[in-house]
Amino acid sequence: METLTQSIPSYRKLIENEIEHTYLTLHIEQPIIEEDKLKLLHILLMNYEDIEDSIVSVMLVQIALNTHDLIAQKTTVDSSDRKSQQLTVLAGDFYSGLYYKRLSEADNILLTGVLANGISDITEQKMDFFYTSPQEATQFAEGFCELDFVLIKHVAFYSNWHSEEDHRYMKNWLFYRRLLQEADFMEEEKETLFSQLFHKNVQKTDYKTFLKDEIQKREKYLGESNSILKQYLS
Repeated sequence: METLTQSIPSYRKLIENEIEHTYLTLHIEQPIIEEDKLKLLHILLMNYEDIEDSIVSVMLVQIALNTHDLIAQKTTVDSSDRKSQQLTVLAGDFYSGLYYKRLSEADNILLTGVLANGISDITEQKMDFFYTSPQEATQFAEGFCELDFVLIKHVAFYSNWHSEEDHRYMKNWLFYRRLLQEADFMEEEKETLFSQLFHKNVQKTDYKTFLKDEIQKREKYLGESNSILKQYLS
């Protein structure tokens, strides 16, 4: 079994090969492959023989969901963007189809059901999170933290990883890593879905201050946690 560090580039390459589509590549941005989620999935599924198929399938679901989110948050569409948005919708459907195809070929009925339940939970939570406005900064942070962890949580239960402390650690570690990335994007003046959601849904709170406070909060929790996952993710 490869180590965590060795495995991530291998998983990334498998996913890139799976989602490669000449026409889509020419006309829309390639989806982001979230390596932090790859790390968590590797830990959760490391004892499974079909680890590669399982991880690639989960990430295809995540990519499909992320792709559809890009469209859901668009408030206006001009003629120059219309083709790109239509292709983005089709791309999300394309990625979803790849996940179904891969799991059906692997005959992994159990994981297919787990991911279907995860998608259902995510859709329900997104309806509450995306369209509940305004929110307090703390409410926004906890809501996004929970939402971003849903699919990983379903995989954790699938792999019989039931420790509540480990779940909390994974959830907070994932959000902490997101916050660090968002802080870098802010310094580069790059807008992200996360920053768009914050400015849309949170009032009376400075974004830079929010990121700083939440990073400190998550650092404190991760440092004090007794989760065994610290040996993999610290």
